[in-house]
Amino acid sequence: MLIHVEVLKSKKQNKKRKIIKYIFFIVLFLSSGIYIYYNHNNLNLFIRTLFLPEDIKFIESKNKQIESKLLNWIQKNNLKRLNSSEYKQYKSLLDDNITVLHYLENSSPNLKEIYYYLTLSYFYKIVLNLDFSQENLMKQIVRGYLPPVIMDYKDYETNIKRLQIYSKKFLALEQDQEKKSDIVFISIFSDVLNFKILSKIYYIKINQIQINNLLLLPFYEWFFLVINSNYGDIEKINHFLKSKHFWNLSSNEKLLLQANTYYFKKDYFNLLQTYFKFKNSNNLENLKQY
Repeated sequence: MLIHVEVLKSKKQNKKRKIIKYIFFIVLFLSSGIYIYYNHNNLNLFIRTLFLPEDIKFIESKNKQIESKLLNWIQKNNLKRLNSSEYKQYKSLLDDNITVLHYLENSSPNLKEIYYYLTLSYFYKIVLNLDFSQENLMKQIVRGYLPPVIMDYKDYETNIKRLQIYSKKFLALEQDQEKKSDIVFISIFSDVLNFKILSKIYYIKINQIQINNLLLLPFYEWFFLVINSNYGDIEKINHFLKSKHFWNLSSNEKLLLQANTYYFKKDYFNLLQTYFKFKNSNNLENLKQY
């Protein structure tokens, strides 16, 4: 009788153990599923980085592909607006690049390079989200209007703040002055767009750097003209107008740029002379537009 009772107890204990095991595996399975669901992006990135022994070379290669597409857009379309599907395509490429860079930011020893490519990626996103037309260039020079946001305003505001952070993080680590020039300009670009103020420090900095990067050149020239004109530096403006640049200004636009510069220089004699050149060319309606 005692043996029979012991056998029954043993069977019940075994059954309980099995039930506990089943419950444990079910909980483990559900927990794993929930974890994977909420962290699938990080897991995906972790798996990808296992096959990337040199992550910076991978990022460089990816960045070159994006830059090639953007350069093609600038040179062929002269910074004309992208349509909705084109914008989504570029944005998707940049978002994926940024996601990988943020993951590597927490694991890569090459922080300086990560900050460099994060700065570029956020810069490209902002450039795609603004309308850099020649008309808007003249409006910013004369009236202070920033290039209008054409796609996603919330995304644009977030990206501006991140661009400021990562450009300054890179500049804090980089010692080579030649390498710093591009990011110094991007830092000026982000500050002007975010603070909406043309501080004198930007006037000093933009005239201390030289940009040779074809992808940055149109935007550098844009802010070079805006800042120097608004600080009345007619020598730099006239020197710019004597040579060929990305922004091929018409004769009327050149007069308007010079008039604005003379105004801020408080050189009213040359300002009046420029005004009469406008008047003689029968383009007062053009002047009134700005």
